[in-house]
Amino acid sequence: MMDSETLTKRFIDNNLMTYGIKWINTDRVKSGFEFLIYGRPDHGKQIGLYSRNDTVLRLENYDQNFAGVEVLSKCENTLSSESDCSNFKQQKGVCVKVGNTTALKKLMDWYYAELLPS
Repeated sequence: MMDSETLTKRFIDNNLMTYGIKWINTDRVKSGFEFLIYGRPDHGKQIGLYSRNDTVLRLENYDQNFAGVEVLSKCENTLSSESDCSNFKQQKGVCVKVGNTTALKKLMDWYYAELLPS
């Protein structure tokens, strides 16, 4: 089990420059968060991180089959996911549970692949 409030958030925060993303919903408190939105300001592609014991991410799309990544049947709505800055309004997106940092890195690399420098 990968804790979203420590391991996943730390991985994403440590790789903001790698993926060219930044924390978007800055009106939310980052410690003790419910749902954080990260995204590419120049591209608009977002990823959401739920505060859970497990790592649950909300993606705009997901059509892969990575080991350690499980597609969930639905996404939970939060105030943040419905905020003006969110691409996840009205139940948009796909939620996945990520089991380990290797799977998280593979997922993030795929998700932002077309935006990464070659």
